[in-house]
Amino acid sequence: MSEGLESATTDSRGDQARDRSLFLSANVVQLFTLFRAHGIPAASIKGPVLEFQLSGERSARPSADLDVLILPEDVPRVINLMRAEGFSCHPNVDELALRSYVSSGRDLVFQSEGGLIVDVKCGFVPRYFGLSYPMAGLWERVSDLDYYGSHVPVLAVADNLNFLCIHGCKHLWTQARWLSDVGTLTSLCDEQTLCDAVVWAREAGSLRMLLIGVRMSCLSVGVAMPVPLQRLYELDNGAQALVDELIEMGNDVVGMRQISMFHLRMLDRLRSRVSYVCCQVMEPTVGDWRAFRFPVGLRWLYVFIRPVRILAKLVRGRFSPSPELAR
Repeated sequence: MSEGLESATTDSRGDQARDRSLFLSANVVQLFTLFRAHGIPAASIKGPVLEFQLSGERSARPSADLDVLILPEDVPRVINLMRAEGFSCHPNVDELALRSYVSSGRDLVFQSEGGLIVDVKCGFVPRYFGLSYPMAGLWERVSDLDYYGSHVPVLAVADNLNFLCIHGCKHLWTQARWLSDVGTLTSLCDEQTLCDAVVWAREAGSLRMLLIGVRMSCLSVGVAMPVPLQRLYELDNGAQALVDELIEMGNDVVGMRQISMFHLRMLDRLRSRVSYVCCQVMEPTVGDWRAFRFPVGLRWLYVFIRPVRILAKLVRGRFSPSPELAR
């Protein structure tokens, strides 16, 4: 009897995942049609479109939202457009705080009453990582994917590979499907595409993240790294140490301090590490804005609130993961 119930539950979850995938697939076309109609350049990343790119089939994997990359200068237009379409914007803070949040390069999340969630990004990672990915060239390389008879703009393969590796490193590779996606994408790359990915990662300061992502994806399926990346990986002792630690850590819960230390060690450049530390210590977060509501003339006080809150956490010894502090 328990086996029957377990089977029914599994089937139910599978049906829910397929229904969600169909829901997102239908809405992704409408979303990009809307952006195109308003002259807003955008590209689909992750989600059902990526699954279709990799397999040629509609995704049966559970996916919570649609991820969209836009230009930073188009953020105000996207906010106004999505609100006009009935979406609520998150974080739910006042306009001045929202402007500060957007300028930091963090994601905006829009949700419709019907349950559609759209995660809008204006860069591969927030500004505090100090990366300088060549975004101008990226937009020149965006192309349209034939997605069930509609055209959906997507990243070039080398850009997509870099994005997935940066994203995975940001979240310490806590999802096995990210490794699966990186592995599949790597298998589609010829030598020139891999060389392009390396060139652009070097320019961004994220080469170590690229090497970590490809290495871990290859280990997960028991295949060798592509030769061009294998040589670079063997020369990077820091990348090798991080891969070993991430594998040993598995899905263990880690705290804010450990997350930050992993991030710092994944960055290629000293200036990126300095940027990371300065922004983490000084840049206000949504939690800061919600905890302390200063009038316009006293907004400068948020610069001091952030380090005080971090210090208070450290003094109390609370290193559990926090969305507000670990971001």
